[in-house]
Amino acid sequence: MRLDRALKDFGRANRGDINDIRGAAEFLDGETTTGAMKLAFAAQSLRRLLTSFEDDVVPEIQDIALQCDAAQPIMDIFVDFLRDEGVNRRVLQWVENFSTSFDS
Repeated sequence: MRLDRALKDFGRANRGDINDIRGAAEFLDGETTTGAMKLAFAAQSLRRLLTSFEDDVVPEIQDIALQCDAAQPIMDIFVDFLRDEGVNRRVLQWVENFSTSFDS
């Protein structure tokens, strides 16, 4: 329940970046200048979203993990969140390959 609420609040607060990332699907091939620019903007949105996730949601995840004596990889939770937000499979693969690590 706590994680669901935290993710819902996070999604609401970061709707613009989520929409930018969701929209990256049609430009993943980056074959045009516009497509390449859209991907660059989506990458910036993803960086902002990852930073916000680490600042706003990861502490909650870590607290829950300590209380329950169980942990799930934080990147998996982030990718599941994006999937629930309607981000398509190709973009999720791009996100999974994006270089990041959460302190967990």
